[in-house]
Amino acid sequence: MNRLLITILILLGFNQAFACSCDMPLTTLEFYSSDIVFEGRVISKIYAEDSLTYTATLEIIKNYKNQSQLQTVTINRPAEGEITGTFTSCDWHIKLGETWLIYAELDGSRISFDYMCSNSMPTSSRKINEYDQKILDNGKDLDLQKFFIEDDFYFNPVQPILNFDSIVSAAKPKDYENELALIDLAIDEKGKLINLASRKSLLVHKDSIFGLPIAFSIDKDRINNQLERDAVELLSQFDTWEIKRHNKTNLPVKYFQGVVVRYNKKENSWIYELVIRL
Repeated sequence: MNRLLITILILLGFNQAFACSCDMPLTTLEFYSSDIVFEGRVISKIYAEDSLTYTATLEIIKNYKNQSQLQTVTINRPAEGEITGTFTSCDWHIKLGETWLIYAELDGSRISFDYMCSNSMPTSSRKINEYDQKILDNGKDLDLQKFFIEDDFYFNPVQPILNFDSIVSAAKPKDYENELALIDLAIDEKGKLINLASRKSLLVHKDSIFGLPIAFSIDKDRINNQLERDAVELLSQFDTWEIKRHNKTNLPVKYFQGVVVRYNKKENSWIYELVIRL
């Protein structure tokens, strides 16, 4: 039997296989964005008549974020591949008797959550790490407006209000040794520029509990080329930006916005692009 035929048989036997990859959200931001965060025990698991789905009931044994004070919640999931005949690399299931830490959306007493792209996890087989436990224990004191946001996972992307081309058209061409510079801009919750610096000269200071940037400083000695200096001067004119808001709560926040500035020597022109962080 040749290798091609073996491969075909394997694929037919497993029905379908899909790649599964995603970005993990920061624990603090997932906590803030979730309707309910709790540790629960699976006390029942009932399959539908066609066995293609099941409903699991979890008893809440520890509340971290749950204003409704529910004692049990339910979740509906596709049944295991052994039953449905469909296997994917994104498959995950909960088992009767397991305990889980869950960050979820809540609809009545029903929840929806993910495992592959979430900080949710089975605590019967994995221990909550010290960093996450600190966030869970202090989540009630989380005030997102105290911090700078560095990514766009739960937030809208933003644009500067001013036109870039109109600003750089007056910039004089120079014989730069470097072709690009990465600049970070600190912007407040009203969209006003606070300060800016090259990525390597911006020193971010993070909160010890929630792990989010709470302040920053600039080490000007780390700026060591003319392109970075000129890029900072150009971008300092971008003093007004769109407001960054949380997609679910609409809360306006302070944030860092990365900008890559390139200088094209052949055309004596400047180009910029915004850095999207996920």
